[in-house]
Amino acid sequence: PIVVPGAGPQLSAELAKHGIDSEVVDGYRVTTPEVLKHARKVFLKQNMNIVESLRAANTPAASITSGVLEAEILDDGRYGMVGKIKDVHLDVIRHCLDGGMLPIVSPLGETEDGQIVNINADVVTNALVRAVQPYKVIFLTETGGILNENNRVISSVNLSTDLKDLLAQ
Repeated sequence: PIVVPGAGPQLSAELAKHGIDSEVVDGYRVTTPEVLKHARKVFLKQNMNIVESLRAANTPAASITSGVLEAEILDDGRYGMVGKIKDVHLDVIRHCLDGGMLPIVSPLGETEDGQIVNINADVVTNALVRAVQPYKVIFLTETGGILNENNRVISSVNLSTDLKDLLAQ
């Protein structure tokens, strides 16, 4: 397994606590440098909370916060420092799995020049699915799962037969 935790509600709470307004445009949180500063801290904290909980349950886990997602800025004028994934580098993930550890991957990418960018966890999961082609993907979301084009939860998805239609939606 590979875990990709999102932290949207936690980030919203953190930004509100600091009096920072944030907006969502086209499903992307507009990520100013100030929002990114807090996002990195929140994502790291959530990542480490999951790792600590797994370790407490005797499940070896590793926090991965960089080195996996090569990205470029999606549209700086519209979304700020939101990344579009260009490539997925699986070396760190494979190293964890080979060592019997569960990788917990933060939804942060890096541009060619080293700029950290915010990427939606579902976008990260999609990129990892394409790169790894797993047998099964499990989504745990606020919406209750993957939604179809009518915003209804899809109870079960067979990637080999349903993926093309889902991506089109």
